[in-house]
Amino acid sequence: WKGYHCNHSAASANYCHTTGSLLNNFHHPYQNRSTCDDRALTLYARLYAVEREVSLLAPAQRLAMRQAQAKPVADALHQWLLVQRQQVPGGGATFRAIDYSLNRWSALTHYLNDPQVPIDNNW
Repeated sequence: WKGYHCNHSAASANYCHTTGSLLNNFHHPYQNRSTCDDRALTLYARLYAVEREVSLLAPAQRLAMRQAQAKPVADALHQWLLVQRQQVPGGGATFRAIDYSLNRWSALTHYLNDPQVPIDNNW
């Protein structure tokens, strides 16, 4: 899906880089995926599914649907990341990707409150 193969230029919501970092760690093609990986992929897929649904709507409608549909998913992802950061060994790539997301959470979720900002810079 979009967001997996994206360039790492500055994104309006800075979402693309983190999505790529996390997906590279959670879904490396040469590694077996775990339930943990599946949870992350499921949440990201749901965020992008909402964005596909709202992409052609008027800004006010887009904002309302993002708030109603994507924000609860983003909140669940945030909680999941907080739990995983406590469980994943520090220093590894997955820990760094999770830490990156949490340290930039406000910027990563900015698009949820601004209908003019896309979920990532490839949208």
